[in-house]
Amino acid sequence: MRQLTAAEDVAFEKQADKEMRSQRIFPNGRDFRCFSERFRSDNTGSFRDKYDDTFPASPGSPEWFDQRFGKKNG
Repeated sequence: MRQLTAAEDVAFEKQADKEMRSQRIFPNGRDFRCFSERFRSDNTGSFRDKYDDTFPASPGSPEWFDQRFGKKNG
């Protein structure tokens, strides 16, 4: 592998800075996909399911309905 000359190195760094200008740096310890929801595999449930998991006793949740109106038959 050959070494880059000083001029090639400067040109490379300038091009890299130009291409990466719009890329956000993710926080340490974060998944590299943290700004892109498209490729996440852990984001498969519906909004309602995730909301009920996060706030299990919130008004409108299955647990809230069970406490308020009793368990559903069948």
